[in-house]
Amino acid sequence: MFFLFKLYKYMTYGLWVGLSLLIISLQACGGNSQKGEITFDDDKQFFLSGYKDIDKYYIDDPDFQTISLAALGKLSALDANLSLEQKEGQVVLKKTDTILLEDKIPGTHKEDKWASLTTKAFMAMYENSSVLQKMPREDLYEIAYSGIMTKLDPYSHYASALIAADNRASRDGFGGIGVKISVQNGMTKIVSVMHYTPAERAGLKINDVILEIDGIPINNLKNHEIIRKLRGSIDSNVTLKIQRPFPENIFEVKLRRMLVIPETVSYKRQDDIGYIHIYNFNLETTESLLRAIYAVKNENQKPLKGIVLDVRSNPGGLLDQAVSVADLFLNSGVIVSTRGRHPDSYQKFEATKGDILDGLPIVVLINGNSASAAEIVAAALQDNKRAVVIGTNSYGKGTVQTVLTLPNQGELILTWAKFHAPSGYSLNNLGVLPAVCIRNSAQNIDQTAFDLKTGKLLSSPLYARSLLLSSDQTSLIKLRNLCPGRPLELETDVKMAEKIISDVSLYEIGLSLNKSINLGNANLVINTQN
Repeated sequence: MFFLFKLYKYMTYGLWVGLSLLIISLQACGGNSQKGEITFDDDKQFFLSGYKDIDKYYIDDPDFQTISLAALGKLSALDANLSLEQKEGQVVLKKTDTILLEDKIPGTHKEDKWASLTTKAFMAMYENSSVLQKMPREDLYEIAYSGIMTKLDPYSHYASALIAADNRASRDGFGGIGVKISVQNGMTKIVSVMHYTPAERAGLKINDVILEIDGIPINNLKNHEIIRKLRGSIDSNVTLKIQRPFPENIFEVKLRRMLVIPETVSYKRQDDIGYIHIYNFNLETTESLLRAIYAVKNENQKPLKGIVLDVRSNPGGLLDQAVSVADLFLNSGVIVSTRGRHPDSYQKFEATKGDILDGLPIVVLINGNSASAAEIVAAALQDNKRAVVIGTNSYGKGTVQTVLTLPNQGELILTWAKFHAPSGYSLNNLGVLPAVCIRNSAQNIDQTAFDLKTGKLLSSPLYARSLLLSSDQTSLIKLRNLCPGRPLELETDVKMAEKIISDVSLYEIGLSLNKSINLGNANLVINTQN
């Protein structure tokens, strides 16, 4: 841990319900329960807490005039009778032709002044608009912050209390029984049972149907409602009525909930190659990966030749887990560094001695949906010449976010820093460029291997990534277009990985490709074969 306060480091991008970020989870003080009458002080504390966080942690200096007016503009747009304007150094709020509020624009950067102005205007709108009065307070907060976020970067956002609770469960775990469910046509079917969980110990099986939870039929409930009924406090009990199809049987089972952290790693061993897929990075990923590596090393009497580490479509997760995953395979070297406006955002993470595979070949698979923490692992192993990366250009989500808890138990997710690969280049907007590009399923991998072995195949990492500025969009686009990202997870990726692991000379050549030359050499061949 590198901070004096409680720190979670987390990354991800917009495709995942748990988002793509470095997480600093700070419990805001003075929160209200949202029960009873909401006072001016409650609303002000909500806005002030967010404004203070933005001022302290956001990667760029905030403009609170722009931010505040954006929030109020979103709220006033809810009611056609409300209008908001700046006039002669004042904010003027009207309902039709009646002035509801006329307040001087603060001539200061102080968050307290701007929070007061925002709250006064918010209260004036609420008290004079039947439209706003019909809406839950939480919805109004969300709308106000949606305005604020239009003035920040695309990865900063607000999560309501309900969504924030789900996000915390995804990354930190939750009280549950350890099943995944599918709800179709009113039938709730168990589709997977996690190992070492109450569900497994109780003998629940895939295809079991849940009929009731604590005596309440669930056939009319939606997926998220059923999930919330299955979850609860750790060590609390839940009773399920189960219908088992084969042989047909209906029975009740009582389970005690435990801390459940979603599984993020799967593995298999085929012949002399291990295949490990990391889906995202949560609190248990490194431990799960250790178990997977132990299993693939010991499942077969034949010596293990190497590992295919698959992070395709991995949206990210906890930064400390990305660092510890990369560290498992390295003896030394930088893993990643972060840089932002806040002094504590300047961090460098370095590997410690102890390669769990003792130098066995590693091929990392990436695609256009590999982001954030997944990109950290791929870049760290590539730049330290520990793995050959194949596939396509990754997503290019190279910013780090903090997640801060607000008084309403919602979360404010703010971009806090940019992260840089060990060789120094910024991953933001560029991503990780594979040593061997697999453009589509029709690509001839035998021809690709031949071109690689004979020196005809040069790949995008050869280009001067470290010399590019993130603002140089023309060059960034040119680099990304050399091996455009694709969302698909192709079997061709896996076949190429197997070929590289099985041929030591191919593997060594793949490792050697990670160096820089001048951008724009027209004589290079970039995997154009199909």
